[in-house]
Amino acid sequence: MLRGGYYEEKRINPIFMNKKITLFLISIFAFGFLSIQSAPSVKALTTAEIQTMIQSLQQQIAQLQQQLTQAGETATVWCHDFNTNLRYGDSGSEVLALQTALGKDGFPVMDIDENAQGNYFFGEYTSSAVVGFQGKYKSEVLTPYGL
Repeated sequence: MLRGGYYEEKRINPIFMNKKITLFLISIFAFGFLSIQSAPSVKALTTAEIQTMIQSLQQQIAQLQQQLTQAGETATVWCHDFNTNLRYGDSGSEVLALQTALGKDGFPVMDIDENAQGNYFFGEYTSSAVVGFQGKYKSEVLTPYGL
């Protein structure tokens, strides 16, 4: 400012300036302190803590096994030795065994020939299930024989 032909310098009160700097520094430190406090602490687990976790998991496993036992679901093991080559049009107990094996592997089938008087029949559905089975296990069933 000009006053009486001279430029007058405006002075800032040093106490006021110190208050601004002080407030700024306090806010920086406070923010830093809060950030450190909110960060999750990382520490290694002690042996006792690990043992407690293992015991808890073992109890949970025991409870789940008990629930499975109470559910009453039991896996049925089924096995059959096929001694006959089967083909389209066959019927009888060997065909029934084939259809049972296919059904247990996810290819349910029921071909019943009315003329066979209740014997199970190797018809279209069984043939289709066999093709599906062979496709599923191609590398194990067909490839070794060059098919």
